[in-house]
Parts: sequence; structure tokens; C-alpha cells
Amino acid sequence: MGRILIIGGYGHVGQKIARRLVAAGRPVTLAGRDGAKAGTVAARLGCEGTILDLERPETWTEPLSTASVVIFCLDTRSADLARAVLERGARLIDISATDAVLRRIEQLDGLATETGALAVLSVGLAPGLTNLLVQEARAQCPEATRFRIGVLLGLGDSHGPATIDWTLRSLAPLAPGEIQPLRFGDDRRPLPSIPFDFADQHSLMRRGFPKVVPVHDRHEV
Repeated sequence: MGRILIIGGYGHVGQKIARRLVAAGRPVTLAGRDGAKAGTVAARLGCEGTILDLERPETWTEPLSTASVVIFCLDTRSADLARAVLERGARLIDISATDAVLRRIEQLDGLATETGALAVLSVGLAPGLTNLLVQEARAQCPEATRFRIGVLLGLGDSHGPATIDWTLRSLAPLAPGEIQPLRFGDDRRPLPSIPFDFADQHSLMRRGFPKVVPVHDRHEV
């Protein structure tokens, strides 16, 4: 495996990924629009830092030229950067939970096939693990007509400003009837849950799964 480029690498999630890769001995470059910040964080983690501004395609060429794997740790407003990665035959990993972002990358499937590249989407807890759990549930219960995904908050994880901002922007106005009790395990009391627009529900239904109902528990434990 060659160099791993983490775009949005000096953010909260990007730093977590970089720290693990560096510890495993992988060559890592952190990239973002603030080259100085990328360099400072990279020096602390023991890797390299560089500038890559989504709005300035001229900054993409050098970082992409040495990368065999590119990890997106931020939402992209177009498929241009993903296209540039796949045109080079590199591997792309995207952790976005925004369906519009993933749909744009999915449309590049023909390009990836042509260049021998690979894009892995929905890498994370939700989407990611939730998609696999629904797939396994359907394999175990093929007669099921409805799946319900619940994400329990308050599990001790920490989030960066970008994630908190995305969560607040994704919250939609709710009617009283949309707040429903959901039990996370037989040994727990039901907790209030609300609908939330994670990407997993959309990607699963695009692939022929029955109706997926997303819920997002907002009870802090």
C-alpha cells in the first residue's frame, strides 16, 4: 500500500484515523484548505501535511499524485474530487453520512470500473455498521417487510465541531407523533427517539431492501 491521503485530515475524525494509521506504520498525509494547520497537526501526529482546497482544483494535483488511498473526512459539494481520485486508479474511502454525497460518488461506478479503481462508501457506524446489520437481518429473515435502525446517543464518544454542526443542520421540525419510544435491548426501558436523515436508509432502499425506518435516540445516558 502506498501513501494514504486524508482529506479533512486535521478535523476530529481525520486525526483519529491518522493516529491509528501512523501507529500501524503507514505513510500518511493530512490535507485541508489550511495548509499551515495541516502541517502543524501532522507534525504532532508524526506524518506529513499539505494544502488541498476543494474550491481550488489546482491544489489537488500534487497531493493526489502520490496517494494510492484517499480518505474523505468531509462532505463534498460535487463529485469532481472523487472523479479526480478514481481517474488516477486510486482507492477512495468516504465516511459521509449525507446521502446526496454518496449518490454523487455512486454515479462514478463506470469510471471506477474503467480505471480499475475502488470506492468504499458508508464507512462508519451509521451508515456503515447499520447497513451490514440490516443486510444480515434480511438474510436471516427474508420475509421481513420493514427494518428499523436506531442509534443510541450518550455512549461516551466525542465529536468535533463539523459533526455537531452537521447534526444540528440535519434536525428537521418534528410533530409530537414523530417522537416514539424505542427499546435498545430487552433489559432497557424504552427511550424517546426521533427520525433522522442518515444515508443508510436511502442507500439500502436503492438496493432493493424493504422500507427502512431511521430513528435517532436523543436521550443522554
